[in-house]
Formats: sequence, C-alpha cells, structure tokens
Amino acid sequence: MMTSPRSIQPPENGSLDLFSLSPEELRQKLTDMGMARYRADQILAWIYRRFVANFDEMTDLSRQDRQLMTERFRVELPRVQDVKRTGDGMTAKLLLQLRDGCAVEGVVMLHPKRRPTLCVSTQVGCAQGCLFCATGTMGLVRDMEASEILSQIWLLRRHLARDLGEERVPTLVFMGMGEPLDNEANLHKAIGVLNDASGFGLGSRKMTLSTVGSAAGIRRLADLNLQIQLAVSLHAATDALRRKMIPGQRTSRIEELIDAARDYHERTGREITFEYVLIDRVNDSEEEARRLATLMKGIRGKVNLIPLNPVDHNNMQPPAPLSLSRFRNALEQGGIKVTVRHSQGREISAACGQLAVNSSRPQDSAAGAFAGPSPRRCA
Repeated sequence: MMTSPRSIQPPENGSLDLFSLSPEELRQKLTDMGMARYRADQILAWIYRRFVANFDEMTDLSRQDRQLMTERFRVELPRVQDVKRTGDGMTAKLLLQLRDGCAVEGVVMLHPKRRPTLCVSTQVGCAQGCLFCATGTMGLVRDMEASEILSQIWLLRRHLARDLGEERVPTLVFMGMGEPLDNEANLHKAIGVLNDASGFGLGSRKMTLSTVGSAAGIRRLADLNLQIQLAVSLHAATDALRRKMIPGQRTSRIEELIDAARDYHERTGREITFEYVLIDRVNDSEEEARRLATLMKGIRGKVNLIPLNPVDHNNMQPPAPLSLSRFRNALEQGGIKVTVRHSQGREISAACGQLAVNSSRPQDSAAGAFAGPSPRRCA
C-alpha cells in the first residue's frame, strides 16, 4: 500500500520564504511595507541572477531595507547532503534535504555541443509505481511545494555556474522524482516564476515536462498558454501491458493520452515526444513497435527510445542491440520519427529511472515481475 501524501508546516518565526512568492507578489509585499516597488527587482536579481541568498550581501539596498528584509523574509534552501559526479565530469547528482527531513535528488548534465540540462524533481517519491523506476519503490511521501521546486532549481543552477563554471542558461526537464501532473498547483506556480523575466527568466521552450498522464492534466497544461515541450511516457502500445508496467495508470487509456497530446500540439504548435523505455522481452517486440506506429498515425511527434537503465529492485534488463534495432526499424517503416536516448549518469545512479532516496526495496522476484512500490516516510 502506498503512503498518503502529506504537507509540511510553516516555520514558527512567521517570516516569508521568498521562493513562495511570485515576483508580483513580492512587489506588492514590499509596497505594503513602505518600500519602493523597484526594490523587488533588485532583490530578485540578486537571488536569481547572482545566486545570493543573504540580504546583507545585497549592497544596492540601504542598511535599513536590508534589516527589514531580514526581519520579514528568508531565502529557504534545502541542505545539500551529498554531491556525486561521474568520472568524466559531465553529470552531477545532488541529494537535497528538505526542511522536514524529506530528501530528493536533482541532476545537472553537461553536453559537449549544446546547453546544459537540469533534471528536476516535483514530488518526494511517486504514486505511479512504474516497475522500471527506482522512485516507484518509495511510494508517494508528499508533494513538493512550489517554493521547494524553485529552491531545488536554484541550487542546481548555482552548482552549474559556480562549481562547473557553466554560465549558459540551461534547459530544464521535469523528469526527476515524482509525476509532475500529480502536483499540478505547485508545478504551475513554479513554472510561472521560472518563466517570469524577473524570476528565473527561463523561456518556456527551454522547459520539458515528462508525464505518464493524465489526459486532463495535459489539457490544463495547454491552458497555461506557454510552449513547454511535452513528453508523454507511454512504454507500451496496449492498455493491458501499460497498466502492468505503470500500476498508477490502471484507469487510463493510451488513446486518451494520445488525443490529449494531439490537442496540446494543436494549441501550442509544439512537437510531442513519446517516451518509451525498452525492456528485454517485456515491451521490445516488433509487434509492439507496429502497434505503437499505428497509434501515432496523424500526430506530429517522435518516439524517444530509452534502453532500460537497470535498477536494484528487479532483474529486468535493457533490450539486446538487435531487438533495439528491429524495434526502431519497425517504427521508422511505419512513418514514425525515432530517436534513441543516450542516458548520462548511470555510474552514479543518476540516469532516467534511477533516482530514489533511502527507499525500502522489495526483494527480487523470480520473474523480475510486476511488484508494487514499498512505502516509506521521512525522518
């Protein structure tokens, strides 16, 4: 049985976390306090452009204003418990402890010929229970608040700039721990600050949201009137197999997801990516590829094939090279555009499907079979 999500309580001192406020909300708060509105933009530039979290270091504010900010506000950051880096220095994984003792992982990836990427978590654990994903073993502990999503991104960006020396604005993928559309309200608020020129200033085209569903959530994402890249995780071409692989999708239908994705494309103009984790002798047959090609007829999109990144809680394996080649060929013969993902960070368990924090792992079964997630709670 999965754990029920829970909320965290605000600190007793009553100060406001700046990450919990949109830029406009901060401007209004400062106006109400008798400070000039433009001070908000100065403060936001210190936080989001210069990665300064201490009001005393914001030297273009008067001493009185710095003192007032210290009394009324705080910049609350998770504690960086651990940083792991790959031998080639191209991938770093940060273990971040939140205020209530829960922890999440975020990943920074460098690429030789393009912008770096931040892989961001939206929940502590996940209720979907994807059998090939380590996060699924945790169950859902709780949603991350918008402020926690933003402070996580702040730490990843600071690590990118200060520790890795990469000044370029990164792309951002909501592909870490959790199902983003199961935490819609906090996700949408975080996206608003990310997209705001006075916040992170990250263009919506530089953001990708990866989801296993729901169809209604995809349509509500389109309502934001942004051009965020949508990646729909299918992993199967039949409802029966998909429901075994993703227990949290027992009532969803693949055709409904594809219809919602088609609607998203029509409203935003963005090409849809359909993600497909290939697993040896589970979903890698040519017949499954032909079914998938049929489902995608008439939709502007591509299939991103992801050979399974092995995890400890089962004995499932990636497909043999020949199976991968045949699967890809069958899709291309069906007129579907195909890419194959090269996953970074396997050696530090930072690749797709490998993020998890102190989860209780079920024992391997003889079939590597379809076992559900084990619950856990934060300290």
